[in-house]
Amino acid sequence: MLSPLMQRVGTTLLGDGASGFQRSLRCNTTTALRTTSVRTFTTPSAPWLQSQRPPQSPSRANSPRTAGYLAGQAAVWSTIISSGRSGKIRPSNPAPSKATPEEIWKIRHESFMATQPRIGDAYSGRSIPVIKGDVNTAYSKLNTRLKQNRVRYELRMQERHEKKGDKRRRLRSERWRRRFAHEVRKKVQLVEAIRRRGA
Repeated sequence: MLSPLMQRVGTTLLGDGASGFQRSLRCNTTTALRTTSVRTFTTPSAPWLQSQRPPQSPSRANSPRTAGYLAGQAAVWSTIISSGRSGKIRPSNPAPSKATPEEIWKIRHESFMATQPRIGDAYSGRSIPVIKGDVNTAYSKLNTRLKQNRVRYELRMQERHEKKGDKRRRLRSERWRRRFAHEVRKKVQLVEAIRRRGA
């Protein structure tokens, strides 16, 4: 049993709280209405939006900037509505699938490996992909690669049997020519560097 004083205090507090709540509600509502501007755009395919369009001043509504903006928004809305009717819109955050962690790992691994270059195999040194049906470019690249890998030279050398002594002398001669050409290139580069310095 509460005393009359406590009952009076409780009633006063309840009244003050209710009035304060109503004042804050009115204040928040008017603040939200003052600070929030709502715009709706209508399209011929969305007649239910025509009654919600806010009135505009004649000067602003007839300006070319506003007309272009409204036309762009109308096109966007018509695209969205037509896509929604045809069922082409997908949710931005679809519901997570019930795939196991192993399946998710496998899917991510396959999608990542699809972006990586192919691992070399027995045909990588003599294979060129044909891109967009351009056979001439692919053939020229293949010819260059075969020349760099000396495939034709080795094929020609393997047509007939070569004795061990002849092969040894040939390899020694090729090695000497290769080293001699390298030394000549180094000397030529040195002479060109001296000439560039003006000596």
